[in-house]
Amino acid sequence: MFQLDFELSLQVKNAHGASPETAGATELRYDLFLGNVILRNDSCNLDAVWGWIPLLDFASGIEKICTDLTSQSLNEAKFTFTENDETLNFERVESDIVMSASYSSCEIVVPQAEFATKVRSFISRLRGVVEGDCPEIVRNASYRALFVSFDIKADENF
Repeated sequence: MFQLDFELSLQVKNAHGASPETAGATELRYDLFLGNVILRNDSCNLDAVWGWIPLLDFASGIEKICTDLTSQSLNEAKFTFTENDETLNFERVESDIVMSASYSSCEIVVPQAEFATKVRSFISRLRGVVEGDCPEIVRNASYRALFVSFDIKADENF
């Protein structure tokens, strides 16, 4: 079973002193809501459990990769983590997405439709956790713009 999830590092949520309600786009993407990315299946673990991954930036990046690969506009894509040289690599092979990482020797192969569903679930769950922890963030125009840019329907609060 393919799993794409996250763990929020609550102790570093506001590591750089940025306020969720007033943070600009760059602060939102890189300074707030840091954590770990869980990316695995039964035979391969590509988890990135470093505690500092900017989860809103990861969500934005993985959504673009998903859109590009499933729309057939690209055959390959790469996500580079911001604080080191490690990467996640994605390749469309027929109707599957093949995922690998610079820090692991295994691969995850998943059907495109399942990959797209998991990416949307990841983004929806992240949004729920972020807004649950910091309800004032929904007043932040940069935050609203980030979710409008995703191919995820915003609710009536936006």
